Amino acid sequence: MRRIKRRLAEIEREHALEQERARIARDLHDDVGAGLTEIAVQTDWIRRDMERLTEVSPRDGREAEMLSRSERVCQSAVELIRSVDAIVWAVNPKNDTLDRFVGYLTISAEQLAGAAGIRARFEVPEEIPPLPLAGRTRHDLYLIVREAINNAVKHAHATAIALHVSIDRDTLRITVEDDGRGFDPNEPADDGRHSGLANMRRRADDIGGRLSITSRSAITSHLGSGTRVEITAPLA
Repeated sequence: MRRIKRRLAEIEREHALEQERARIARDLHDDVGAGLTEIAVQTDWIRRDMERLTEVSPRDGREAEMLSRSERVCQSAVELIRSVDAIVWAVNPKNDTLDRFVGYLTISAEQLAGAAGIRARFEVPEEIPPLPLAGRTRHDLYLIVREAINNAVKHAHATAIALHVSIDRDTLRITVEDDGRGFDPNEPADDGRHSGLANMRRRADDIGGRLSITSRSAITSHLGSGTRVEITAPLA
């Protein structure tokens, strides 16, 4: 009887936690997400008005700087909207399954690649089981993949990426490959990439996974051989 009572209490706590997560997801979407969208829209309007004004009269250095600042604000707002969207998705308990995670991951990767103007290729199993996947694990895996794609765009100057997803019993494997110029992961850099790699490794450790980064330029002096990022995580 005590065991049954304890189990019932655990179920009640889990249900209450799921309800709280759902409420947080709604609040983030309705309040923070909507507010950032409004900022992005208003800033874009300001930028367009300034462009029309500069078409009428010659643009001086001050007007050019103001236009550049408005563009940066708009871009920052758009990036924050994407981040909030990812947090909402991670917090929502309805998405705590492997099939939903892979679907969201491929759509997001396609959007990131499309926004950067590079080609994207996907290799994903046709049937993905609805295995449970915790929100924290989903979020960290997503951020690792997003950082890998951002590095391919910003630092490697890649023209194409490939995303591979495979499931082997109780292990999930995700691979991101690009055709960029490559780099040496062991050498210090001032471009911000290595701090991002450290964050990727920390996130992999936090979820009990493994991160492997291979770049051809670390083996040969020829650039353009690309980088391969592989993350494996337990599904149990």
